[in-house]
Amino acid sequence: MTAQVFDPLMAYPSYDAPFLTTWDGVFEAVFVAFHPFARVEGRNPFEDGRTIIPEGNTSLVSFQGDGAVDEVAKALEADSRLLYAGSAVSPDEISDPANLQVVTWKEVAERAGLTGGAAELCEVQLSLIGAIRPQHEIKRDAFVAFARREGLFLPSEGQMQPLLLPALRRWFESLGHAEVVVQPEFDDGQIVPVAKVEGWSDRVSFYDQGKTALAVVDWDSFFTLVAGPRRALEDWVRTENLDGFFADKTTGHGWWHAAAKASENTRS
Repeated sequence: MTAQVFDPLMAYPSYDAPFLTTWDGVFEAVFVAFHPFARVEGRNPFEDGRTIIPEGNTSLVSFQGDGAVDEVAKALEADSRLLYAGSAVSPDEISDPANLQVVTWKEVAERAGLTGGAAELCEVQLSLIGAIRPQHEIKRDAFVAFARREGLFLPSEGQMQPLLLPALRRWFESLGHAEVVVQPEFDDGQIVPVAKVEGWSDRVSFYDQGKTALAVVDWDSFFTLVAGPRRALEDWVRTENLDGFFADKTTGHGWWHAAAKASENTRS
């Protein structure tokens, strides 16, 4: 594997400007890909040790099972921001693909009674991990109860999602790239065969050596940004039937905030 010097332009963009402003002249279009929810027949992550849930207040954590996720949670127990920890389901865990159902954010929001749609769902997930102040604890706890009833595998934040990695590999392949750069959040990257994309469920950037296409995820984010030529990106999103939306000239890191607030004001 060949080393590649860290490129800040291929890292997650500034919070202070819209995505398309930061990447003006670099990428024509940006797709905000939602991290998938999933159901797996015969399994409930709230019952098999895959999920840690809030217990009444923000400083208490419930540990379930004795897997690796518990070790992470125990190490962070002193951090009162920690409300939820879990690991997204991976296709490798599913013996029969027919047992796996990816659930859209629209369906989850509707079934959970979140009238603000994807924006409000993003807000609730951020409150679960303590990334924002839990101002709406009743709504947050109601969502946890809903997810438990539904047996939902919740997405994880701040890392590439196993359920999205095959599609991301095909994104670069569709543009004719046999290799990609895998760049950690702050360190130099490495050039690897594009097939290796499926092995990285970390906080990284993927981009081609010509810097014409990119996929990147940020801390505390339940979405991954995918950028590149508009027509190619539209074709890929349609082919993969991906959940999310295309950024416009105003879309930035806090895209969910104004919409969630507007929905809240409408109900009050």
